[in-house]
Amino acid sequence: MLGKLLKQDFRATARVMLPVCLIALILAAFTRGCAALTKSAAATAPWRLQNADFLSFVTNVLGVLFVISLIAVLVLAFILMVWRFYRSFLTDEGYLMFTLPVTTAKLVLSKLIVALVWFVVSIAVVVLSCVIVGADSRVIEVFYNVEGSAPWSGGQLRAVLLSIFAFALIHETTFCLQCYASMAIGQSHRRQKELMSVVFFFVFYIAIQILSSIGLLTIMGMNPGVYVEKLVTPDAVYRFVQTILWSFAGVSALIAVIFYGITHRMLKRKLNLQ
Repeated sequence: MLGKLLKQDFRATARVMLPVCLIALILAAFTRGCAALTKSAAATAPWRLQNADFLSFVTNVLGVLFVISLIAVLVLAFILMVWRFYRSFLTDEGYLMFTLPVTTAKLVLSKLIVALVWFVVSIAVVVLSCVIVGADSRVIEVFYNVEGSAPWSGGQLRAVLLSIFAFALIHETTFCLQCYASMAIGQSHRRQKELMSVVFFFVFYIAIQILSSIGLLTIMGMNPGVYVEKLVTPDAVYRFVQTILWSFAGVSALIAVIFYGITHRMLKRKLNLQ
């Protein structure tokens, strides 16, 4: 039954996500092509400079649309997953969903798996689009130490990029589950369900920010100024970045489990569709 739920959820979300992802990739290709044409036109005879100016304008417009499309892919993936949860469980459609011969855990899990897959796809589309456009090689300067004397090694750079990807994926999943839990608690109230959902969302958000601040201070030994002064070598910066990323990824994963438990319990024990 879980497979059927996943199939239906993927089919419903793909109608929105696939066109948006395709548009982002097409804009990336057009932006790359126009940029190449602009560079070629600018290097030719002076009588073609007018064409170069026009191509430059088109390239700038496409560049803006390209950036907007990347933001849309990431934001839409999140909004769509939250909307699907609300529509399937907390509206009139919920009467049908909860009469299916399937456990509450599988109902929630199907939404979570679909969300996780689309989060991965959206991140992959953004990365691929940036590769198509062609990132300036100078962006790797951000991986230099504070003095810019030496970069990280290739292995360290790949490890950091992997850590960033893992953290981004876990964090976005946790944020999605935070919305799930907030709506699940909010629907248990008889009045002002939407307002209570928003209230609990911000309660969770503030609690997470406090825990994150405490965790960061703990890692830095309660003295951030002294800790930062120790980051004078690339290896020290690398260890610090990895510690921060994986520590917060682990905490986010734990919080995600808690939010999943809250969502499951509220939908199973405290469901109120009236």
